[in-house]
Amino acid sequence: AAATTAAATQARLDAEAQAAAARQEVARLQERLQLLEADVRALQPAAVEGLRQDHEALRQRWEQSHSALQEAQAALRALQVAAAAEEAEHEAERRAAAAAAQAAARGQAEEARLEAAVNRALSAGDGRAAEAALRELLGRRPEDAALSGRLGALLAGRDDAEAMVLLEQARRAHPDDPDVLLRLGLVQVRRGGARQALGALFTASAAAPERADIHHALGVALVECGWRDAAEAALRRALELDARRADSAFSLAALLAAAGPTRRAEACDWYERALALGAARDASLDRYVNAGP
Repeated sequence: AAATTAAATQARLDAEAQAAAARQEVARLQERLQLLEADVRALQPAAVEGLRQDHEALRQRWEQSHSALQEAQAALRALQVAAAAEEAEHEAERRAAAAAAQAAARGQAEEARLEAAVNRALSAGDGRAAEAALRELLGRRPEDAALSGRLGALLAGRDDAEAMVLLEQARRAHPDDPDVLLRLGLVQVRRGGARQALGALFTASAAAPERADIHHALGVALVECGWRDAAEAALRRALELDARRADSAFSLAALLAAAGPTRRAEACDWYERALALGAARDASLDRYVNAGP
């Protein structure tokens, strides 16, 4: 646009220069014609013919110059009209760009307000308010898979059906995101799809092998599938990464208790550790421990 404007400006300047030169030439010739006419009136008839011829030549040159002046003026007017139209177009573009920038700024400010509202609500434990703000944000950014994942995680345990839809959407956009995969796997296990959850949880454990929470979830899913050895390995790995996990200690105790008398001592030991870490007492495990060898 800048190059086009510069070219139009140069063309207008050239046309103005041509018009000025033509006006000067016309004025000069007009003056010469007037002088010549005065000379003709003062001379004798013998010299009139030569002067008449000179007069005719000057008149023709004047007409040519006058015609050139008119053409130059017409070209200048056309350029002025084009320049005005171009300037109007540029002004419209500037106004549109300014309006778009203002709208974007307002949108960014509103999104920042909603993000802050989500964080405040989560800090206050107000899941409903956080959900409302996240839904409004997702309405503004429907393709934001990270937002879908956050809302899906918030809904998990309360509306697992919608949580599944949102978390699947997030996984399609971020197939190796361990947080999305973990949340999806947990929802699938709760909905009775432990085998289905294994794909997400194995991928998550490969993407984040240092995450104890992922190994714990994988262990729980493997227990549901009946793969006891793999489940035990996953739960022990979770406890290696974080020895303070009461849920992993409890799940391992329950798994070992179900394995039979040969694992009884280990089961009792892990149950005691789970209780020491803050796990709630379990009636069936209490009976198992109290029953003795």
